[in-house]
Amino acid sequence: MEEGGQQSQQEQQRRQQMLVQEEYDIEQLQERERSIRQLEVGLIRINLLKNVNKLCLRFQSDILDVNTIFKDLATLVHDQGEIVDSIEANVESTHVRVQEGTEQLRQAETYKVSQWFCLLFCTYFCLRSLFAPHFISDQSSKEEVHPCLHFSCSPWHCHRNYRLASQLKLCFIK
Repeated sequence: MEEGGQQSQQEQQRRQQMLVQEEYDIEQLQERERSIRQLEVGLIRINLLKNVNKLCLRFQSDILDVNTIFKDLATLVHDQGEIVDSIEANVESTHVRVQEGTEQLRQAETYKVSQWFCLLFCTYFCLRSLFAPHFISDQSSKEEVHPCLHFSCSPWHCHRNYRLASQLKLCFIK
């Protein structure tokens, strides 16, 4: 029995060793699983960091593109500002010239009216000087004919006719 007891004791020791070995192996497996999970989590984190890095680089590139666009826009605004200033100056100049043109048209209209008046006035005096001597000479051959358009008149009439004739000259000089 002793032999049988020794064998059973040896078997129990083997079983215990196997149990200890199994527990150790299980712990090792669990440790490896944890390590593998940590590695997987680490790989996932690395992949996430790579994706974040790519996104950051793309974002940086987009910011540089936006910066370039704003610089181009600033250049265009500056160039357009000069053009707008030029347009504004041209509009102001045109406004002044239109006002001057309007004033010249008003003056031309008054000159036109005064020229018509002078033409009518001149025609009247020409006709008067042509036909008046015939009427006067027929009506009063005894009266002394005054040298001022063959009318017998006072000095006031002569002065008035002289003044009208000088105005007539001024009409044609303009």
